[in-house]
Amino acid sequence: MKIPKKRLKQIIREEHSKVVNAKKDKRLKEGLPAGGVPYKVQDQIDSFGYRMGEELSGMLYQLDSDWHNNANIYNAVRQMLESIKSEYMSGA
Repeated sequence: MKIPKKRLKQIIREEHSKVVNAKKDKRLKEGLPAGGVPYKVQDQIDSFGYRMGEELSGMLYQLDSDWHNNANIYNAVRQMLESIKSEYMSGA
């Protein structure tokens, strides 16, 4: 039985699609989103980031209720966050 070239290409595309979808399904079942970080880990990272922001904001508010409008304090916070980012980026 001969298969026309066009039909063969269609079959290959369909099979390739099945393989790709199976891999995606496996990642989802294992709790891995497309980015590769498990959902539970990402949830903890997001939660920590939120808590850290709330804690920092609360501490600064106690010292200066208008801290977010103070360019010097705002820049100090940005520098601290950049320092943390640099430290993690260099470790990767």
